[in-house]
Amino acid sequence: MTDPDTAEAKKPIRALIGRKRRALDPAWVKAASEAIAGAVVQLDAFASATVVCSYVAVPGEVDTRALIAACRARRKQVCVPALRKETARYEWAWFPPGAELVTGSDRVPEPSDKAWAPVDRVEFVVVPGVAFDRSGTRLGRGGGHYDRLLAECPGFKAGVAFEFQVLHEIPRAPHDVRMDAVVTEANVYRARSSYESGV
Repeated sequence: MTDPDTAEAKKPIRALIGRKRRALDPAWVKAASEAIAGAVVQLDAFASATVVCSYVAVPGEVDTRALIAACRARRKQVCVPALRKETARYEWAWFPPGAELVTGSDRVPEPSDKAWAPVDRVEFVVVPGVAFDRSGTRLGRGGGHYDRLLAECPGFKAGVAFEFQVLHEIPRAPHDVRMDAVVTEANVYRARSSYESGV
């Protein structure tokens, strides 16, 4: 259960970052997103992965189209989060080339024809967030959907964000899943465990 004080401390961060994201110039977002994709593909964990989970961006997020294209070019299998009606939870759905996307729950784009990917096959996850800190703590939208997904996922977790979304410290709840790295258009911040493993 989330500490009420922690939840309350996250609200002004979401509001601040939300205002900044709404003011972004689309051309800048495109250029910054491509720079982020270029940095992600340089990570050893990405290079060695055969199954990559990403997300399909909504306005204000890092655009993942270039990153998904890089996966296709390297013959990596791609999956994205989608709501599974039987469980009322998000799970990973395969996103093959040419798959049609529809707008799902919470405006999240997802494949129209869902085939579910086994979580134990996931080797690398591209993770969105409202904000991150340099130690890999992530602040999401508040629904807990990604934390539940990531808690079951054994793969390397790379948060992607614009540099202004990386803060000195973010309040952390016990269920918050820490990233192995946070990648922006300007820097790659690695968690201590990643430094120690040489990733």
